[in-house]
Amino acid sequence: ELDTVKVQIVLDDFMAAFKVVAPTATREFLAERPRMTLKDVGGLAETKRTLLSITQLFRGGSALVGHTRFSPPKGILLTGPSGTGKTMLARALAGEMGLTLITVDQPSLLSKWVGESEKGLREVFKRAKQASPCILFFDEIESLVPVRTALEAGSLFSRLVSQLFRELDDLHGSLGVVVLGATNRPDMMEPALLRAGRFDYVLELPMPTRDERREILALQTEGLPLTEDVNLGELADATGGWTGADLELVCKKAAILALEEHRTRPSGEFRLTARHLADARAQVKTMK
Repeated sequence: ELDTVKVQIVLDDFMAAFKVVAPTATREFLAERPRMTLKDVGGLAETKRTLLSITQLFRGGSALVGHTRFSPPKGILLTGPSGTGKTMLARALAGEMGLTLITVDQPSLLSKWVGESEKGLREVFKRAKQASPCILFFDEIESLVPVRTALEAGSLFSRLVSQLFRELDDLHGSLGVVVLGATNRPDMMEPALLRAGRFDYVLELPMPTRDERREILALQTEGLPLTEDVNLGELADATGGWTGADLELVCKKAAILALEEHRTRPSGEFRLTARHLADARAQVKTMK
């Protein structure tokens, strides 16, 4: 029977466990100091100005709050279609303000063991407070805090939502922790998170306009040897309804096509032509 079986644990068992178990205090997030700034993000001029102004309130500290009787929002939510630049904007904002960016690794945060996920979320906020001023970034936040229902009371996600409420309620602007969330499905988020005192400032990232598409293309091709036949304005006209991520992919594929062609003709000079961009656009179009 089971109670008569003797279980022995040897050193090899511990070594095998070390390979699959990450420390609880470090596995749920990635901390970095991004080098990119808001100038590296094409378009979104109004969104960048607004986001920068809001974030600067956190840097004002308690003196600003005390003089104005104004508390900065505890959470900022970036919404918009996939590929419009929400994650890039978070990294650029951190680089612009010289702040540490702490990105939550949500798959690692979710644990099958009761209480471990809530503990991990507490550790994330504890680390953010220790690293303040910083930006704490939850990408695709709807997957972490989905809409709760009465049938899911006591479930893992319900407990995580409650824990996130407590952590946000415990934050104060003077701590210098900017909590930034991103989602392309705000309708899938727990609605209570959008109330005052939580993610109470929502910024929607629109699809890029024609001029913004040209700006994005110019940034993505900056430093590349373009031939005279390259017309980024025409390419911007031909990519209406495309996201910044789509345009970035076009430029990357065009550069690869140009490089592959140069390798077959090493005696020629490396150049990126209008044909490379047109072929790359056609490839990306088939993927959409």
